[in-house]
Amino acid sequence: MKILIFGGAGFLGSHVADFLSEQGHDVTI
Repeated sequence: MKILIFGGAGFLGSHVADFLSEQGHDVTI
């Protein structure tokens, strides 16, 4: 799944992006 995360450079956003990336999702920040 392709996921767009707004605020991915922040503390919470970066952890969410890492988690989703590890699950195999295509993450765009």
